[in-house]
Amino acid sequence: MSVYRKLQAVRYELSKLNLKKSGKNKFAGFEYFELGDFMPTAHKLMDAAGICGVFNINTAVTTLDIFDNEPNGGSVQFSSPTVMAENAKGQPIQSLGSTHTYMRRYMWLIALELSEHDEVDAVAGSTPPAKPKPEAKTVVAELPKTAPAEMSGVEGPWMLKITTDPGADIDNWVELLLEATKLALEIAKSKSDVMSIFKVNQNIFSTLKSVNQTKWDELMAIFKQHKESKA
Repeated sequence: MSVYRKLQAVRYELSKLNLKKSGKNKFAGFEYFELGDFMPTAHKLMDAAGICGVFNINTAVTTLDIFDNEPNGGSVQFSSPTVMAENAKGQPIQSLGSTHTYMRRYMWLIALELSEHDEVDAVAGSTPPAKPKPEAKTVVAELPKTAPAEMSGVEGPWMLKITTDPGADIDNWVELLLEATKLALEIAKSKSDVMSIFKVNQNIFSTLKSVNQTKWDELMAIFKQHKESKA
């Protein structure tokens, strides 16, 4: 039996189990798998099938190799660009630990074909519920009229860096961001690349949402279109 057949058998057995997601994103309102939710069961099934996983991470690429324990059994590799986790208030070692945990979780989710919450689908085309108008008068903050001098995503593959001239109009910044994002999406070769572009530069897209909701909705629709076309 090949390593592919054994891995598929493990995936099938996992799919029959009612695995519970213990991770909770209170801001976006969804649940997700923590490593502890599925790895003990996965290890048990993989041991029974005669396969094992080897995780490896470096600054550019993270890999997960699934090896057949039989002599000359072969292996299959899953890979992804490495994205460093940000922790502004923590120590560098904490950011490194978070990166290892995130990348391990994502690689195992891919290898085991475990369905996870789709962040792009969650935001693309969604309309927030209408809020009741407060009786008391409120002060509406003015949107910035000038663009940020420089803004970039998380350093690494697919990082966007938007630089404008001093005093540039915010609309000019929005157009530069849209052009840069569209170019990155055109270069992207897979659904994984599209998702990486979204996650790595999420801080920039959040700024776009705060200054121009219409353009943000337009960009999310473009993300969804590219994700579906490269699936």
